[in-house]
Amino acid sequence: MDRLLISRLQKKFGLPTDAKFKGYVVHLMSSDEFLVGETSNGFADTYAWSKIPDIAKRFKKVSAAKKFVKSYGQSASVALLFEDDHKFYVQPDRGSFT
Repeated sequence: MDRLLISRLQKKFGLPTDAKFKGYVVHLMSSDEFLVGETSNGFADTYAWSKIPDIAKRFKKVSAAKKFVKSYGQSASVALLFEDDHKFYVQPDRGSFT
């Protein structure tokens, strides 16, 4: 994501100017959990979830995160992850800024 877009998003969401974009994450809003990993052995798919955004699997491209959400087929959504020196900020992707 380019710096100009990051700067606009920081302003739009009221984020600190030092909040850095860390990537796109997959978020389960119902349980407030983030995708950490996935495995498939041909018979079953296994997913690991965590409430800690720091360990969430980060996608560099929104298209890759959206592809996962589509294949998962449940209440997962794409979110943007920002971080500053004090905390993480998670902003749901509503399709208007990616």
